[in-house]
Amino acid sequence: EIYQEALRLVPRVDDERGWHVRILHKVGDIAMRRVDWRRALSVYREIRDLSPGDERARLTLMELLHRLNQPRHALKELDELIGIYRDEGRSARVFAVLSDLVSRWPDAVPVRARLAQAHLNAGNQEEALEHLDRLGDMQLEAGQVEHAGATIRAIIALKPPNVEKYRQLLGQL
Repeated sequence: EIYQEALRLVPRVDDERGWHVRILHKVGDIAMRRVDWRRALSVYREIRDLSPGDERARLTLMELLHRLNQPRHALKELDELIGIYRDEGRSARVFAVLSDLVSRWPDAVPVRARLAQAHLNAGNQEEALEHLDRLGDMQLEAGQVEHAGATIRAIIALKPPNVEKYRQLLGQL
């Protein structure tokens, strides 16, 4: 109730947007503690709209969308956050966020694919190969043969030392 009253008073301060975002974070935190995911989702979407570069809001929003079984929306938020990082030249944050998400959501094929692509874009061939190999395994396990084939072709293009093994696997597919 106090935070709702504070939100009504925000238009009276100089840094209206900043205070609005700070107070909404408090409201969102309370909703999270109460396990009121829908309310928290609404609050963090409002924060995102007011402050698109708010990393904490974006990450919390992704987590909420993941919990609410809305993976496409979570990936959209992730892609937008990655875009912001790239625009700001913060590639280290791209790797940090993606690595954290891969460790928390190890079965999330699209997140692993984004991490592999980020490593490819940065020229980190060994790391890219590691993630592409795991990605291909995950795609095969999920029955995504066409996607696995594309991943194996990407691995072959990198010419790893055991490239023949991948060519044989691609032939089997």
